[in-house]
Amino acid sequence: MFQRRTLFSTGLVSALLVASLLLSPLATAEEIRGAGSTAAAKLYQSWAESFKTTGNQVNYAPVGSSAGIKAVITGAVDFGATDVPLTDEQMQKDGLICIPTAITGIVPAVNLPGVPQGKLRLSGPLLAAILTGKVHYWNDDAIRALNPNIRLPAEAIHVVARQDGSGSTWVLSKYLSAVSPEWAQEMGNESLLHWPASTLLARGSSGMADQIKQTPYSIGYLEPGYIASTELNYALVANKAGKYVQPDAVAFRAALAGSRWTFEGRFEDTLTNLSDQAAWPITTGTFIVMKRVAVAPKRMAIVANFLSGAFMQADNLAPKAGFVPLPMKTQARAVKTLGSMVEPSGVPLLFDVIWRRVGG
Repeated sequence: MFQRRTLFSTGLVSALLVASLLLSPLATAEEIRGAGSTAAAKLYQSWAESFKTTGNQVNYAPVGSSAGIKAVITGAVDFGATDVPLTDEQMQKDGLICIPTAITGIVPAVNLPGVPQGKLRLSGPLLAAILTGKVHYWNDDAIRALNPNIRLPAEAIHVVARQDGSGSTWVLSKYLSAVSPEWAQEMGNESLLHWPASTLLARGSSGMADQIKQTPYSIGYLEPGYIASTELNYALVANKAGKYVQPDAVAFRAALAGSRWTFEGRFEDTLTNLSDQAAWPITTGTFIVMKRVAVAPKRMAIVANFLSGAFMQADNLAPKAGFVPLPMKTQARAVKTLGSMVEPSGVPLLFDVIWRRVGG
C-alpha cells in the first residue's frame, strides 16, 4: 500500500475527513477508461502504472482535450482530460465536474541546427508574429535583436501547429491573446485555430514532436516532458517582468506563488502572463472531467479513488512525469469536488481516498 503524504493543510485534512466518511473497500478489480489531453498523457500514464498495485487497470488514450471532453459527455470513457478548464455553464449543461490534477507549461519547441539548447530568446509578441507567418526567416532583425550572441540561420521558418482540438493550443492562444493585440484580433483564444495555409499541421503532442523533429528550422509548441523525451531544442519566452527563465518546476511554482490557486484554491484563474519575475509566462493547470452522476457507481468509485490517491502522493508522482503538484488549497477543493459525485439515486458516491489493493 502507498503511504499518505506527511504534511497536509487544514483545508486538505478537512476535505479528506469528509471523503473518509464515504469509504468503501474495493471488492473486485475493474478496468477504467480515460481519454483526452496529449500534453498530460505522461502524467496519467505514470499514475496508471503506479495504480496497478491496487489490482485495477487504467487505460488512457491521448486523443486531445476536445475529444476527451466529448468522450465523457457521450459516456465512451469514465473520465476525460483537458488543459482547458470548463466554464460553469458547460458543467451545468452537461452535468460535469472539473478538477485540476497538476501544473505544467507550454513551451516553444524548435529544430534549429547550430543553435545552443535553450538559448534562443523570444518575446510574446514576436512569438505571435512568427506563428502567424509575419516573420519569415530565422535571421529576421526582430529575432536577431533579442539574440545578439547567437548565429541565426538564414533559413525560412516552418511553423508546426495542432490540427485537432487541443488544450495546448488553447493555453498558448490564451497567452498570445494577452500579449499581442494582433493575435487576439486575427487568431483569438480557441482549442482549434484557423492557421495560415503555410502551417504544417500535426495531430497530438507526439505528432507535433515528430513533425518538428523531422523538419529542420521548424517551431511548434509542446509540454516540457515531450521536449525532454524527444531531445528537442526550445526557446525561452520573456515573462511579464521582461525576464527569461527556464520552463521548469521552479518557474511553474513561481507562477503559482502569487495566484489564487495557492491562496484560495481558485483554479478557474489563468496562470499565463503573471507578474512574478521568476514565473514561466505560459504556465497552466491540467484538468480531469467526469459526470457528476455516476451511472456506473462501482467503476466511478475507482476513478475517484485513482484521483484522490494520486493527490495523496502528488509530491512523488507528479514530478516523475515532469509536472508540479497542486497547491494544498487547490488540492483540498479538488477532493471536496470529488465528494460531490452521486449515484443515480442521489446518494453520495462511496469511494476510498487512499490506494488499497483489491480485497485488501
